[in-house]
Amino acid sequence: MIDTDFNFDEWKVGLSLGCESNNPFLLKYFSTNTNGENAIINMEYANMGNLQNLIEKYQNLSLPIIRVIMKQLLEGLRLIHDKGLIHRDLKAENIMLHSPLGSGRVQLKITNFGLIKVQKKVQQSTHMTVAGTIPYMPPELLLGNEEGEVKVDSKV
Repeated sequence: MIDTDFNFDEWKVGLSLGCESNNPFLLKYFSTNTNGENAIINMEYANMGNLQNLIEKYQNLSLPIIRVIMKQLLEGLRLIHDKGLIHRDLKAENIMLHSPLGSGRVQLKITNFGLIKVQKKVQQSTHMTVAGTIPYMPPELLLGNEEGEVKVDSKV
């Protein structure tokens, strides 16, 4: 993962999103604390691990399961974008899965808000930063196409 322009204030925006959001598709953060350069985050427990683990374990997920995952993921992203925020490091490892005991349901939970960016700041910026995990980055971000950079994880 690379981040050429880490900003502590933007990191706090991501934390506040996890702490204050009513978005059912975000992993909730209950409290945060800093200890020097380290952050301690008390967060919601997701009892089924992450989406990457599920994909590796079952490899060929059925179409109905993929539909449920995509519906929840897109709704979670819509709610993030409605707040004027962009995730910037969305990947299977940052998507947790939780099944409330006895419910028989699985709920997707987006996590890792450390690279959240305020959309207005991204659009107004003349200097775009590269942030995220390289294998998951869209080509226009890696190639530095300024017209495409803002649009890769924002409203169309």
